[in-house]
Amino acid sequence: MGIEAIWQSNGGEEIERVPDELMVLSGFANTPPCDISRTKCLQFIDPYGETLFNQRQIPILANELERAAASIYDTSISGHLISVARLVGRAKKINTYVRFVGG
Repeated sequence: MGIEAIWQSNGGEEIERVPDELMVLSGFANTPPCDISRTKCLQFIDPYGETLFNQRQIPILANELERAAASIYDTSISGHLISVARLVGRAKKINTYVRFVGG
């Protein structure tokens, strides 16, 4: 199982999900193809557990995902990161959370 990105309400109900059947985000979190050591949020996604980002962190995370996607030549990785960045971007508009669930 890869790392699923889940946009959820304050009560924990799922609003939207980006699955990771091909383990793209999982591979990215384990062995990033670009330097994420200076990121404020992206480097902390746990490939084996859960990571929760709140409203103050979501805009930063969305920007970091977009920048990482732009720096990667492999379109399967960058395309998946863009899908996750879009989900995270939509979560900026409402008082919700983004949860990453690894397996």
